[in-house]
Amino acid sequence: MSTATATTLASYPVARPRGRRTVRPPACAFHPEVARAVESLQAEFREVDRALALNSYRVSAAFRAARVAPHHFGGSTGYGHDDAGGREALDSVFAHVVGAEAAIVRPQFFSGTHAIACALFALLRPGHELLAVAGPPYDTLEEVIGIRGSDNVGSLKDFGITYREVPLAADGGLDWDALAHAVRPETGCALIQRSCGYSWRKSLGIDDIRRTIDLVKAVELGNRERLIAFCEVVQQTCPVGSFIKPTAGETPGYASEVIFADGTFMDGSTSELSCDGPLRDPYAVFCQGGTHWTQWALVLGEILKVI
Repeated sequence: MSTATATTLASYPVARPRGRRTVRPPACAFHPEVARAVESLQAEFREVDRALALNSYRVSAAFRAARVAPHHFGGSTGYGHDDAGGREALDSVFAHVVGAEAAIVRPQFFSGTHAIACALFALLRPGHELLAVAGPPYDTLEEVIGIRGSDNVGSLKDFGITYREVPLAADGGLDWDALAHAVRPETGCALIQRSCGYSWRKSLGIDDIRRTIDLVKAVELGNRERLIAFCEVVQQTCPVGSFIKPTAGETPGYASEVIFADGTFMDGSTSELSCDGPLRDPYAVFCQGGTHWTQWALVLGEILKVI
């Protein structure tokens, strides 16, 4: 069809069924307060875009450095003696991207706590001390270490490994003065927790641990009702299970009741829009994931209508 013909056809009115109205999207999809906040954050968005470009370059360079090729994607059976090296190449890519000496990437690690526990049991021996240099660890690690829970369940404490922690400085960062004298002859491993976990503090920044910034952001809500209401709104805006009402309850590995809003395609995915938080003071909710910042901006508009 020529351009002239297309133009002629387009000039004729299009018949629509009676009674059906054309729904036009609003000029701005954001809540007015969110729209004003978005406008004020343009400089920060440009900075994020620059970081995105640098990280994209690092990932691409990591694949090239590991010499990843089509044969690496082939599977193997049995003991894997004839494996084409796909697992080793994947390990190399991850190590290069995060700046680590080495990495091991396997689906057998079913959670972050599981991976950290494997590392701690590999590095520590009876008589050693585990030194936490960034304050108390994440809740689920307490039972692994033996800080909380029953005896004789296979914790580090049960194997004769002691635990000590260095509190954070007043500004929420590492206490460098205390750390200078914290290591003892029996210290076998130092645990540096980058993420804030469920603690009301900032995630350790790139100046402290290779200046790596955590993706989880915390919002202090102040009471149980606000925390629950926040999670309910997030769940209502999720693409999966939007009709489900999240409820707080006991979760294995956590000392307090926890509420989750996670209408995600992959169960437990923190790279998808989700939030969660323990029902204890200061009643902070921890938000993560999302395909783009605009997804959270739209959610925030709905939250402002409720809270």
